[in-house]
Amino acid sequence: MLSALVLGLSGSHKAGLLIVAGAFIVFAAVSSFVLPERWPEFPGKTGRGPFIVISSLFFVGMMFAVFFLAKEKEEEEPAGPEGAAQTLNHVAAPAARFSVTRRAG
Repeated sequence: MLSALVLGLSGSHKAGLLIVAGAFIVFAAVSSFVLPERWPEFPGKTGRGPFIVISSLFFVGMMFAVFFLAKEKEEEEPAGPEGAAQTLNHVAAPAARFSVTRRAG
């Protein structure tokens, strides 16, 4: 299901999500591996506020990126009676693939 969603996105949407996710991952890796080794008291009392603000901005940025860039395109409905029939066939076709069988006993 997830691969179908990703394959349905345009190249620019994939690139946008990749850039935002990459920045989020780099920030998380640097703040958890590099900075504590360089400054053992990281984030400390003075760095806690900026760290929380930057973390929150990255989180909100990632949520906005997913919300705006990972939208599926809305399909246009064909006009006229033929379009209505095609739409009905399109909706009914997936339901026809499944069948329910009952066992006796």
